Amino acid sequence: MGRLVVHQLTFIIVVLIITFTSTICEAKGFEDKVHVRIINDLGPGTDLKVHCKSKDNDLGFHLLHYQGEYGFHFRPNFFRTTLFFCSFQWEGGQVHYFDVYRALTDWREVYDWSVVRDGICNMKDVSPEGCHDWKDKASVDRVIGD
Repeated sequence: MGRLVVHQLTFIIVVLIITFTSTICEAKGFEDKVHVRIINDLGPGTDLKVHCKSKDNDLGFHLLHYQGEYGFHFRPNFFRTTLFFCSFQWEGGQVHYFDVYRALTDWREVYDWSVVRDGICNMKDVSPEGCHDWKDKASVDRVIGD
Protein backbone atom coordinates (compact mmCIF):
# COMPACT_ATOMS: atom_id res chain seq x y z
CA MET A 1 0.00 0.00 0.00
CA GLY A 2 2.89 2.38 0.79
CA ARG A 3 4.37 2.05 -2.70
CA LEU A 4 1.07 2.97 -4.31
CA VAL A 5 0.94 6.18 -2.30
CA VAL A 6 4.52 7.04 -3.25
CA HIS A 7 3.77 6.46 -6.96
CA GLN A 8 0.61 8.58 -6.73
CA LEU A 9 2.47 11.40 -5.00
CA THR A 10 5.29 11.21 -7.56
CA PHE A 11 2.74 11.40 -10.38
CA ILE A 12 1.02 14.41 -8.80
CA ILE A 13 4.36 16.20 -8.30
CA VAL A 14 5.38 15.58 -11.92
CA VAL A 15 2.02 16.90 -13.20
CA LEU A 16 2.37 20.01 -11.00
CA ILE A 17 5.93 20.65 -12.22
CA ILE A 18 4.86 20.35 -15.87
CA THR A 19 1.88 22.64 -15.29
CA PHE A 20 3.98 25.20 -13.42
CA THR A 21 6.75 25.13 -16.05
CA SER A 22 4.36 25.60 -18.97
CA THR A 23 2.68 28.50 -17.14
CA ILE A 24 6.04 30.21 -16.58
CA CYS A 25 7.07 29.63 -20.20
CA GLU A 26 3.85 31.12 -21.46
CA ALA A 27 4.07 34.12 -19.12
CA LYS A 28 7.73 34.81 -20.00
CA GLY A 29 7.18 34.41 -23.74
CA PHE A 30 9.42 31.36 -24.17
CA GLU A 31 6.95 29.95 -26.67
CA ASP A 32 7.03 33.10 -28.82
CA LYS A 33 9.17 33.17 -31.91
CA VAL A 34 11.92 35.75 -32.13
CA HIS A 35 12.33 37.49 -35.48
CA VAL A 36 15.69 38.92 -36.52
CA ARG A 37 16.12 41.15 -39.58
CA ILE A 38 19.41 42.54 -40.92
CA ILE A 39 19.52 45.40 -43.41
CA ASN A 40 22.48 46.54 -45.52
CA ASP A 41 22.87 50.29 -44.96
CA LEU A 42 26.52 50.46 -46.08
CA GLY A 43 25.71 52.70 -49.02
CA PRO A 44 24.83 52.39 -52.71
CA GLY A 45 26.93 49.87 -54.61
CA THR A 46 28.25 48.09 -51.49
CA ASP A 47 27.18 44.48 -51.07
CA LEU A 48 27.18 42.85 -47.65
CA LYS A 49 27.97 39.19 -46.98
CA VAL A 50 26.17 37.93 -43.84
CA HIS A 51 26.69 34.61 -42.05
CA CYS A 52 24.56 33.94 -38.96
CA LYS A 53 24.64 30.97 -36.64
CA SER A 54 24.12 29.70 -33.15
CA LYS A 55 25.86 26.86 -31.37
CA ASP A 56 23.33 24.46 -32.93
CA ASN A 57 22.27 26.14 -36.19
CA ASP A 58 24.33 27.45 -39.10
CA LEU A 59 22.07 29.61 -41.29
CA GLY A 60 24.58 29.87 -44.14
CA PHE A 61 25.91 32.83 -46.13
CA HIS A 62 23.64 35.49 -47.61
CA LEU A 63 24.56 38.32 -49.96
CA LEU A 64 22.66 41.56 -49.43
CA HIS A 65 22.73 44.40 -51.92
CA TYR A 66 22.37 47.95 -50.60
CA GLN A 67 19.08 48.25 -48.64
CA GLY A 68 18.60 44.48 -49.03
CA GLU A 69 17.59 42.47 -46.02
CA TYR A 70 17.90 39.00 -44.58
CA GLY A 71 15.74 37.63 -41.80
CA PHE A 72 15.24 34.50 -39.75
CA HIS A 73 13.16 33.39 -36.78
CA PHE A 74 13.46 30.84 -33.99
CA ARG A 75 12.21 29.97 -30.53
CA PRO A 76 14.63 30.57 -27.63
CA ASN A 77 15.35 27.46 -25.60
CA PHE A 78 13.81 26.94 -22.18
CA PHE A 79 17.05 27.63 -20.30
CA ARG A 80 17.48 31.06 -21.95
CA THR A 81 20.91 30.20 -23.35
CA THR A 82 20.04 30.82 -27.01
CA LEU A 83 22.59 33.02 -28.78
CA PHE A 84 22.70 33.97 -32.46
CA PHE A 85 25.70 35.84 -33.81
CA CYS A 86 26.59 36.95 -37.31
CA SER A 87 29.68 37.80 -39.28
CA PHE A 88 29.59 40.69 -41.74
CA GLN A 89 31.97 41.43 -44.61
CA TRP A 90 31.92 43.89 -47.48
CA GLU A 91 34.24 44.87 -50.34
CA GLY A 92 36.59 41.99 -49.52
CA GLY A 93 37.56 43.68 -46.29
CA GLN A 94 37.83 42.61 -42.69
CA VAL A 95 35.17 40.34 -41.19
CA HIS A 96 33.11 41.94 -38.40
CA TYR A 97 31.06 40.14 -35.72
CA PHE A 98 28.03 40.90 -33.58
CA ASP A 99 25.55 39.02 -31.35
CA VAL A 100 22.17 39.74 -32.93
CA TYR A 101 20.29 37.89 -30.17
CA ARG A 102 21.22 36.86 -26.59
CA ALA A 103 18.38 35.21 -24.67
CA LEU A 104 19.74 36.24 -21.26
CA THR A 105 19.55 39.94 -22.07
CA ASP A 106 17.17 40.24 -25.02
CA TRP A 107 13.46 39.98 -24.31
CA ARG A 108 11.78 41.47 -27.39
CA GLU A 109 10.28 39.39 -30.18
CA VAL A 110 11.55 41.51 -33.09
CA TYR A 111 15.12 42.65 -33.70
CA ASP A 112 15.82 44.89 -36.69
CA TRP A 113 19.51 45.61 -37.25
CA SER A 114 21.01 48.15 -39.65
CA VAL A 115 24.59 47.39 -40.72
CA VAL A 116 26.76 50.49 -41.18
CA ARG A 117 30.52 50.76 -41.56
CA ASP A 118 31.22 51.68 -37.93
CA GLY A 119 29.02 48.99 -36.38
CA ILE A 120 25.46 47.78 -36.17
CA CYS A 121 22.41 49.76 -35.07
CA ASN A 122 19.18 48.65 -33.47
CA MET A 123 16.53 50.24 -35.67
CA LYS A 124 14.08 50.33 -32.72
CA ASP A 125 16.48 52.52 -30.71
CA VAL A 126 17.45 55.64 -32.65
CA SER A 127 19.52 57.07 -29.79
CA PRO A 128 23.34 56.86 -29.89
CA GLU A 129 23.07 53.94 -27.42
CA GLY A 130 21.21 51.99 -30.13
CA CYS A 131 24.40 51.62 -32.18
CA HIS A 132 27.12 49.18 -31.19
CA ASP A 133 30.75 48.63 -32.12
CA TRP A 134 31.76 45.39 -33.79
CA LYS A 135 32.91 42.51 -31.56
CA ASP A 136 36.31 40.95 -32.06
CA LYS A 137 36.76 37.38 -33.32
CA ALA A 138 38.26 36.19 -30.02
CA SER A 139 35.05 36.95 -28.10
CA VAL A 140 33.01 35.00 -30.66
CA ASP A 141 35.40 32.04 -30.48
CA ARG A 142 35.04 31.90 -26.69
CA VAL A 143 31.26 31.64 -27.07
CA ILE A 144 31.23 28.86 -29.68
CA GLY A 145 34.25 27.02 -28.31
CA ASP A 146 36.48 27.18 -31.41
